[in-house]
Amino acid sequence: MFDLTVLENLLYRLNQAVLLKDLAREAAEVTGVACNVPLAVALIRGCSGQLNIAAAGMAKNKVVDMEQFDNLLPDEPFSGPLTQTGWGSTLKNAGLESVTMFPLTVKGESLGYLLAFSMDRTPPDTKVMQFFSVQVSVAVQRCRQYSQERQTFHQLQKVKTDLLHQQQEKERFLELQRQFADPSLLANGFEPLVEKLGECFNTPLFLLDKSLRLLAAYTPDVRLEGPWIRTLEEGRLVPELAGQSTLQGAVRALLGGESCAVSLGRVSDSPGSVYWLAPLKSGNATWGFLFWRGTPPPLALEAERTLELASMSITMAYYQQCLEAVSPSISFIEPLLTGQYVSAEAIEETAGRLGCELKRVTRILLGEAGTGSVNLSELQAAAETAASGFGPGVYTAVYNGSVVLLLENGIDAKSLAKAVQERLRAASGGTLTFGISRFLRDLSDIRAGYDELRRSLAIFQSLGKTKSVVAFDELGVYRVLLSVDRSILEEITQRVLGPLLKETQKAELLSTLTSYIRSGGSQQKAAEECFVHLNTVKYRLKKMAQLLKIDICNPEERFELDFALRALEVLDL
Repeated sequence: MFDLTVLENLLYRLNQAVLLKDLAREAAEVTGVACNVPLAVALIRGCSGQLNIAAAGMAKNKVVDMEQFDNLLPDEPFSGPLTQTGWGSTLKNAGLESVTMFPLTVKGESLGYLLAFSMDRTPPDTKVMQFFSVQVSVAVQRCRQYSQERQTFHQLQKVKTDLLHQQQEKERFLELQRQFADPSLLANGFEPLVEKLGECFNTPLFLLDKSLRLLAAYTPDVRLEGPWIRTLEEGRLVPELAGQSTLQGAVRALLGGESCAVSLGRVSDSPGSVYWLAPLKSGNATWGFLFWRGTPPPLALEAERTLELASMSITMAYYQQCLEAVSPSISFIEPLLTGQYVSAEAIEETAGRLGCELKRVTRILLGEAGTGSVNLSELQAAAETAASGFGPGVYTAVYNGSVVLLLENGIDAKSLAKAVQERLRAASGGTLTFGISRFLRDLSDIRAGYDELRRSLAIFQSLGKTKSVVAFDELGVYRVLLSVDRSILEEITQRVLGPLLKETQKAELLSTLTSYIRSGGSQQKAAEECFVHLNTVKYRLKKMAQLLKIDICNPEERFELDFALRALEVLDL
């Protein structure tokens, strides 16, 4: 009979284990003692199926590879010679002859095995083995439950930590929101808001308009490099900064519609810093930039949120300045040009109170800033002064950084445009490029006419034209394209130019194709316009002909290509 004191001690050891790896070690040692065998092994499966293997006694170092024989172990108790097992050759060399195995199970689930090895063919007491397999199975179930509870506890702790972190972030965000929405800051223009953002970022910071003129600055008590000092003195971003290709590319991208902050080149005297440029948006249009020195990308989440809040507040200050600079026309010009008014009667009544008879408006004159320093008040004054000489049929407003003149029938739009340009040039040296809309049928046609006009000016500028007044009626094929639904233009460009648009060098290929077609099919002129060798043009044309499966010399196919290229220009606006 087995000594009860020893038995109680062995069971106590099993019940003290809380981790499966510790239980496997105790189970192996307890089995070895209880069965009085030279080698005992315990294989115990964890909750996710991983094996915990422990051995006690002689040759235990040869058990490490037993995991690979897990699938060979029987589902029922087994007692027999080692030659009938997969690892027999390994352990037989240690003088072991037989093995007795008992599976560890609870409610039909396999939890592992207990194995007792003997040096002869006489097996250990199977009743003892069976008794201990039951006790170990119960202990395994207990340890697995403890493991699951511990895992659940850690998950709950992680959730609590995450929730606390989120709450802290929310409180910081709300505090920032309160700070940037402070009426006292908004009421005092750009400077307090730029200072608050600079303090949050802890770095020098510039607020620039879209022409890179300095509107406000934050300069903490730190050493500033030369270009920053000269920017403060000259009132605009100096060429050393503004002339960098990375900054020029970023400005083009942000003016073109990009809305995320862009990291630029590294700061020369501070290897761990980079310049950043972020857009300030009014609707979809960029009216200015924030320029600062910070850490390399990516921009931290908290910095992104701070930048977003500051940008909103600075833009609100910008709106406030615009409202102070221009007449109450904004109260109906913006909804009129965006089509966001309650009813035709309401917008007509509002405009009528401000002296504009919308039913009599037949054309729009739109002036966009060219060169020179132009601010909104100067622009408004020049337009109103010039318009006063053309009678009561002109209504003037400044909207989205441009001057908008609503003209009644009979007003000479080209003469009025030239008069505004002369006034502005005399006042500030600035210039405007004017666009004249098509004839507008009624109130509902004003929004479409404004959109077409704005896009026609963009096309005109993208083509490198230098005329100071552009009439929509004179745009030729572009007039047709601007009135065509966007989905139709996309279908045309994909059908005609689809394979070409998928090429990695599509920009060079499209530029060559455009120059070739619009020079009347002259490869020499195309080479000169693209600044490449004649052979390069020939190679590109041959490649494009193969890609598009066309004859570029065929007049009909060349016309279709030209039409698709112009449609692509309209889509890119």
